[in-house]
Amino acid sequence: MVMETIEKVVASLGASDIDACLEELLIDGILYASQEQTSDDANVMLNGFGTVVNALGQRVKPYLPQICGMIKWRLNNKIAKVRQQAADLISRIAVVMKKVP
Repeated sequence: MVMETIEKVVASLGASDIDACLEELLIDGILYASQEQTSDDANVMLNGFGTVVNALGQRVKPYLPQICGMIKWRLNNKIAKVRQQAADLISRIAVVMKKVP
């Protein structure tokens, strides 16, 4: 429910008013929540994660190593659904990852 709310707020208002401290807390919280997710809320997590990363754009650069590490871990998982979720996440944030030098 929290992730869905964050997604809707960021989608409607954007991320320009988010300061560096809140940005860090937001990314850390999203990474933690995505690692602890159950299969029931996978789409909500993917949508929220994608919306936040796309809204932050270039500002996500310091967090890319953590994000990529989490994605790599999920891609190496033996459960096919977990690997599929990682691939779906990559497809949602690939544009931002490509733009960040």
